[in-house]
Amino acid sequence: MYKAFYKALYKALYEVLHEALYKALHEALHEALYEVLYEALYEALYEALHEALYEALYEALHEALHEALHEALHEAVHEVMYEAMRETLYKAMHEAMHKAMREALYEAMHEAVRKALYKALYEALYKALYKAL
Repeated sequence: MYKAFYKALYKALYEVLHEALYKALHEALHEALYEVLYEALYEALYEALHEALYEALYEALHEALHEALHEALHEAVHEVMYEAMRETLYKAMHEAMHKAMREALYEAMHEAVRKALYKALYEALYKALYKAL
């Protein structure tokens, strides 16, 4: 009778301990797995966000730098071309003015010499005719 009692007690104790151990082990495994998964997920998410942020920042900086360089080069080329055109135009206008002034002066001198010669010739002819008569 004691034997059956102890056997029943042992069986009940075994069941309770088995159930408690099973629950504790299950809880511990669940907690550890949750911790590992949470850590892995956090790490993966952090890595993905870091990579995406780095990529976006790199792309934005690259685009901004490209645009700024393009704008600066465009401005510099425009300025150099404008200066060269202005210089060329200035030289051409200067040469054209000199040429026009030379031609005008030559014309004026030619006309003045022609008039002076005609006048001198006319006066000489007039004096010669006056003397002859």
